[in-house]
Amino acid sequence: YQNHNRSAPFYVPRSRAGLEMVPYMRFIADYYSSLPNLTVLVHPDAACHNPYWLQWMGCLRPGVQFASLSPAYVLARKDPGGRGVAQLFQIFGRPHRVAQQGRPRSFACCAQWVFSREILLSHPRQRYVEAYLAAVSGQIDARIYEYNFHTFFGTSLNAGPK
Repeated sequence: YQNHNRSAPFYVPRSRAGLEMVPYMRFIADYYSSLPNLTVLVHPDAACHNPYWLQWMGCLRPGVQFASLSPAYVLARKDPGGRGVAQLFQIFGRPHRVAQQGRPRSFACCAQWVFSREILLSHPRQRYVEAYLAAVSGQIDARIYEYNFHTFFGTSLNAGPK
């Protein structure tokens, strides 16, 4: 799925909320019942963020549930909150407290991820549809997805490099 060329296959609309999340959420929603064992979500210019991302795919251990394909890891960025942060947490059935805003957040930069089918299916399809609709309408800032999306699958996924 892409949002760069309207005449190319798998076009989805662009969003003020950022380039990645609209195609990512739409793909997961559309293929929910037939997701592959591993789903790789990357930018169209993935090599600009990590020229070795394809080689990294060969390094995934059997049974992996989540992996970042980005060499950039943000250890403690202040979560600024932003448009739609509480809404995104609500969509994925996680509590969000105003006190969470402003606390340091760690995440793998650039929203290039690998998810197992099992971990993606841990949320009902409707949550991805709602996240897609919120993203395509610009109700949720892009950084809200990038900073938080992986945390909706369990705290063990929010672990940085050792």
